[in-house]
Amino acid sequence: MLFMLLLQRLYLNNIFKYLFHKIWSFISIFNLLFFSIKNKNYIYHIGLFGRNLNVGDVVLYSRLEKTFDIFSKNTNLWFHRLAFGEITSIEIYLINKYCKLMLVGGHGLIMPGSNKNNNSGWGFNIKINNLRKLKVPLVFFAIGYNVFNGEDNFISVFREHIRLCVEKSAFFGLRNYGSINSVKKYLPDYLHDKVKYQPCPATMIERGINQVIAIKTDNNEIGISVAFNNFEKRFGSNYLESFEQLLEYCKFMKKEGYKITFFGHHVFDKHSKYAKYFDNSGYPILPLYKYSENDVYKFYKSKKLIIGMRGHSLMIPFGLTVPLISLETQEKQKWFIETTNHNEWNIKITDNIYEKLLKITMAILEDYDYVKSEIKRLQEINEKITKENINYILNIIENNKNGA
Repeated sequence: MLFMLLLQRLYLNNIFKYLFHKIWSFISIFNLLFFSIKNKNYIYHIGLFGRNLNVGDVVLYSRLEKTFDIFSKNTNLWFHRLAFGEITSIEIYLINKYCKLMLVGGHGLIMPGSNKNNNSGWGFNIKINNLRKLKVPLVFFAIGYNVFNGEDNFISVFREHIRLCVEKSAFFGLRNYGSINSVKKYLPDYLHDKVKYQPCPATMIERGINQVIAIKTDNNEIGISVAFNNFEKRFGSNYLESFEQLLEYCKFMKKEGYKITFFGHHVFDKHSKYAKYFDNSGYPILPLYKYSENDVYKFYKSKKLIIGMRGHSLMIPFGLTVPLISLETQEKQKWFIETTNHNEWNIKITDNIYEKLLKITMAILEDYDYVKSEIKRLQEINEKITKENINYILNIIENNKNGA
């Protein structure tokens, strides 16, 4: 863990970052050559794979691939390409030769600082000329526009790059309508209809999960997810007031007989100076990012209610039919809640959260069966949309294979 923290700190250094990205570009080419010896029919999947850093990344990529496999009734061959380093012309040549699809999956890639580079201005790091050389279908699946308020300062190349991505893509799917509307601002009118709604596969985990999660729900436990990376952008200067009101809420709910567990999705949630405030208040941050995928599901299923400050701390319990409340530290949370048509489930962290949080909590607990049934209904809608989108993508792959 200390090594991973050191690696992330070093990554902030520009010289180290440059070397890291160059090395990773070479590794990616070597890996693709190695894997292509055995097979020539991969889905080339770009993402942030791995464990022990961020729960959202672990779950969303796993569920995306399993969802594709379920709806295609096939066990696809997935080549994992970490979203670090430039995708070079050599790699594009190999993708055209050995892969049937390039899929940019999940994650909030549309940010100026996501995988920061001068080739695209956002997380998909490929030069425009090399992107034009791509011959296999290109799919963007459930990605997000995750810019913090006032941070949409993309470099000049971004507008042309995102336009070409949408123009060239077989499918360009964003995970909420806030993201869709934000991306459309950078596109000419004729491309607006190509930008589609694709819910994150994490919002429908129980609709296609491969194994039954047999866990007894603790009717007296509430989980609260914190978010301490990009802290100033999330909380502003009055964070202590928000923290105090949150602890007042916990004090009240404990008197009502509920157990409160604070947990972190991201490694910085635990290893942050702000975590000490809760440690010293008797609420140590549980490092959920250390858990395996199935153990993450078991953790969430054991809770009566989840209060989340991150996108996937809302989408994962939603996908597991666990009622939730969003404490909005980033606009993407509000956008997700808007897809449910239950805007009352969202509270800005900078508001007077104590009274609002109590009011919404009590409303959910008093009508608990309805809330769960409503989540199940929304899961079914997300599943239907996803199945239609994947079938559309699969038809494009088949037509491309047959030279149509």
